[in-house]
Amino acid sequence: MSEHLMEHLEPRPRLWLGSVEFSAFEPRNGRMQRHIQHRAALAYGYAGHYVSSARPHHESPVARQPLSEKALRETLQALGFRIATRQSKALPESAGDIFELPSDSAWLRFVLNDLPMLREQGWEIEYSDDFAFDLTPVDDWYAIVDEAPDRDWFDLELGIVINGERLSLLPILLNLLRTHPELLNPAQLARRRDDEQILVPIHSPQAHNKPKLMQVALPYGRLKPVLSTLGDFYLRDEPSETRLRLPALIPEDYLPDVHARLILYKRIASAVDEDGLKDLQVEMIDRFGLLPEPTKNLVRLTQLKLQAETLGIKKVDAGPQGGRIEFAAETPVDPLVLIKLIQGQPNRYKFEGATLFKFMVPMERADERFNTLEALFERLAPKAS
Repeated sequence: MSEHLMEHLEPRPRLWLGSVEFSAFEPRNGRMQRHIQHRAALAYGYAGHYVSSARPHHESPVARQPLSEKALRETLQALGFRIATRQSKALPESAGDIFELPSDSAWLRFVLNDLPMLREQGWEIEYSDDFAFDLTPVDDWYAIVDEAPDRDWFDLELGIVINGERLSLLPILLNLLRTHPELLNPAQLARRRDDEQILVPIHSPQAHNKPKLMQVALPYGRLKPVLSTLGDFYLRDEPSETRLRLPALIPEDYLPDVHARLILYKRIASAVDEDGLKDLQVEMIDRFGLLPEPTKNLVRLTQLKLQAETLGIKKVDAGPQGGRIEFAAETPVDPLVLIKLIQGQPNRYKFEGATLFKFMVPMERADERFNTLEALFERLAPKAS
């Protein structure tokens, strides 16, 4: 190549993107805080040699083009980048002119919307191994409806396809909610635009059974219906809160599929009467086998909640040595029934304030707690005239 041609080479921009995770002391709360920094390094390529403000190349016969390099810097600045003023280990200083974006959401928008444009313009893009926004594309979305014959229920599985592999959406979102519980809040969720995207980490099984952590960007418009349903399940207002300090759940070894378990939890919680609960119990035994003790507790506890609601009971809290019942402002329970209980067994029953009724009964076993409360609720129920 002649000296003349070397003097008229235009720089090819290389953008190197990296992240670093570290912990630092936070004076406001006196604790170590986890932080992640992201950086972009811009270098200018001349005939395979890369230079920058931080790394001038004196030995190359190539003449640099200051105006072209300035235009490339201005392109990044027009996309929201600014020169990084704080040192970071996300990228080596020799990587180029170091830039940063103001927030994680700005980084996500850049990677999704602006980075493809830079590639089309001939920019060379490199990721460090730890770059937090190295996204895996979602190939497709899918929905599977499993209808059961002669039943009034169906299973619905929603998911995404990545690298030809189907991944159910529910376990992915449940894992996401551990770090983003605010997504269960309807008001918080409503503030998100449908076209806004959220970064979601996914563990995908790979060869040799070694899980690989991938990251995908999913639009809120697709996730809102599922997140709204989860929020309704986890944050629903309970007319009656009943706590017996017993294991009341559907064990994983009874029903391994997390999606099916969540559906059953929702159906149990949504039961409107004891007949509906009994029908659901029969269905569960038919589909999955005899109920384990924690699931029997869950069904029986739900029956107590239904009874408590009809009695205007706001809260029940019971343990091995007795418990308390808190009545709502309006209750069909006749106060004379409570007074007679206290007068007949003053060592067993008593009032604690205007709406709290205390009972002192040894109830070590689960069946003792259920039997005691069921018998008490039967006595409190208004008698048909």
